Amino acid sequence: RDHHMRLVMVLLAACVCMHVATTAVAQQFPYTVKVTAETPYYGQAKISGPAAGQLPAGAAVEVYRHDGEWLAIRPPAGSYCWVSTRDVEPTNQADVVRVRAASATCWVGHAGTENRTVSQVSLEQGELLQVIGDALEGNETEVQQWYRIAPPDGEFRFVHSRHVNNPPAA
Repeated sequence: RDHHMRLVMVLLAACVCMHVATTAVAQQFPYTVKVTAETPYYGQAKISGPAAGQLPAGAAVEVYRHDGEWLAIRPPAGSYCWVSTRDVEPTNQADVVRVRAASATCWVGHAGTENRTVSQVSLEQGELLQVIGDALEGNETEVQQWYRIAPPDGEFRFVHSRHVNNPPAA
């Protein structure tokens, strides 16, 4: 009888382990969800500072990873970043610059502001960037200029999972 009880416990433990393992690998990335209502998206997986932009209700977004309850999505159309003109040099192509400084910093752009407080990726020397706006002049406390660029590879924006259909299981 003791032997049967141990066998039942081992089988039960194996079933629980298999369920946990299959649940953990069930989510395949990237996957697509739709935003359920107009919602802001951010440059990091938390609400701090201004939103990077707004997504309209029904917008489809591609999710590349989870960060707690936040979903890392491909930067939506209209997203941009900032890079210091000191860290890049012109190329033969109009609106393309090359990173000249090793580990140059790229800053997430925030809709309606010139805010540069969130950085996600370091740029590699020689990396090519698409300039999508005129250089931004510094101000009285800042003498450098900035280019508005298309988000580089590896950069994400974040939307909270409560704002999408079929949010991932917590």
